Amino acid sequence: MDAVPATESLATPTIPGPFAPVAESQRIEALDVVRCFALLGIFVMNVEWFNRPVATLNDGMPRGLEGLDWLASWFVAYFVQGKFWTIFSLLFGMGFAVMLVRAERAGREFTKVYLRRILALAVFGAVHFIYVWEGDILFSYAMGALALLIVLYGRPWPIVIVCAVLVGLGFIPNADPVFRVAGGLAATGLLALYLRGKKRLVCRGISMPVFSFVLLLAGVLASIAAVVFLAAA
Repeated sequence: MDAVPATESLATPTIPGPFAPVAESQRIEALDVVRCFALLGIFVMNVEWFNRPVATLNDGMPRGLEGLDWLASWFVAYFVQGKFWTIFSLLFGMGFAVMLVRAERAGREFTKVYLRRILALAVFGAVHFIYVWEGDILFSYAMGALALLIVLYGRPWPIVIVCAVLVGLGFIPNADPVFRVAGGLAATGLLALYLRGKKRLVCRGISMPVFSFVLLLAGVLASIAAVVFLAAA
């Protein structure tokens, strides 16, 4: 029997194909069904938004309703409001995870492509908020997706540097909102440090992440300080 040449026995490297819409056979039907259900609930909720002032949305059911109007408002208040957008947000995160896993399995670049998607979503959301309706949520989804990327791939020093720059910009007159951006970025960085930290502290058979111990210690010290200040008041 002739030996197989070494060059032919080597596996041919897989070349990642171009990005394209997911084939129908690869779609997760359960997610599509839940997504449609969530969109239907969001549509019902938005009908109420377009029929009453935004400032009164948190005031509960409008007064003076009777019959079917009262029943519809009661249904929206107790079975729709605050329910479906949370489901849709959960699906947004699951879609992020599915795209990440499929890109890694196919050997494709994920971060740059997803950043372009985030930028497009943020632009659409900003335009919608400025020129169409102040109840836009697309920009919020874009910021949430950016936070997910920071949690997964963010590095400590770049996050610290950007936070310091934002804090410095916050001292500019009328630039107070920049402080909130810096706080959100800092919280996201701390979450990344907590989730991705591997160092653990072991004491008398009890093991916990070092970051968790630091938070626990800070909480205990803050509680003691609060009791001291309360007793001295």
